[in-house]
This record gives sequence, C-alpha cells and structure tokens, in this order.
Amino acid sequence: HPRVGAAAEQLAGVSLRLWGGEVIVKPPHDDGPTVWHDDLTFLPLDTRLTLNAWIALVDVPVERGPLTFLAHSHDRPGPHRCDVTAAVAHAHTYLFDQWPELRWSPRVTVPPRAGDVTFHQSRTGHRGNGNTSAETRPARCGWSRPGPGCGPPRACAARIRP
Repeated sequence: HPRVGAAAEQLAGVSLRLWGGEVIVKPPHDDGPTVWHDDLTFLPLDTRLTLNAWIALVDVPVERGPLTFLAHSHDRPGPHRCDVTAAVAHAHTYLFDQWPELRWSPRVTVPPRAGDVTFHQSRTGHRGNGNTSAETRPARCGWSRPGPGCGPPRACAARIRP
C-alpha cells in the first residue's frame, strides 16, 4: 500500500522499494512462540538496510501472539549477520549464541489493532508470541530495501536509523 511505503521511506530517510513479503498465519491454540531471530540472516540480500513492515490483519491482543522485539538489537556489534547454515542448524539459539549480550536486552511487546503497522530494521531480534486464543492471527509482512536514487550502500547506511 502506498501509505505503508511512504511511512517506511520516512523512517528510513531513503528511497525504498518493496523486495518481498508473505502472509503469516498463527493458528488458534498454538501457544508456542516462534524462535528469536533476525530477518537479515535469512534474506538473500547484501545490505543492512532492509526494513520490515508487519501489518496486523486482525486485532492482536497479547493472547493472540503479537511480536516482541529485543530493544536496540539492530545496533549490536558485528558480524553483520549470522551464517545461515549455523542459524538453521541452531534455530532456537543462534541469535543468543552469536550475540550473547542480546539475552539482556529489554523486550518490547507491541499488541496492534487491525490495520496497525510495526516497522523494524532487519537486524532487529524479534519473535512472534504464542496464540492462546480461539481465533486465527493473520499478518502481512513486507520487506523493503533501498531503491533507485539511494546512492551507494555506505551513503544510505549513514542516513538510516530505524
């Protein structure tokens, strides 16, 4: 949607283009959270400048499994991403194995209303919480990356601070 794209560009401070996306459905009574992860490790992009928009398609109170973020985790020291083979082999622990200091990061849970959008930088550690409700939780995710006119990656990196 153009308004989501405009908000993403305003946050990023650079021109963006939609790179991909998916609909994520958390079934009712699925009380297990997703594993802690960052999106960049699993995206085949060579940039730190991807921005994720997570759009709630229904109200997502705490019992329906909203996202929880590790505050400031996108600012962690290198490496820029974890090796994807190691991340897949150790999906439940890779984020904290690679960056142990993240274990102590404050957690921020955002229970959105239908139509609300959260944005996070692709290095941000996060997870979807369990859905203990009797209702399905669908959400739309979209990944944006620098688009035409942004300039070389270093120039863009200096301007983005999601």
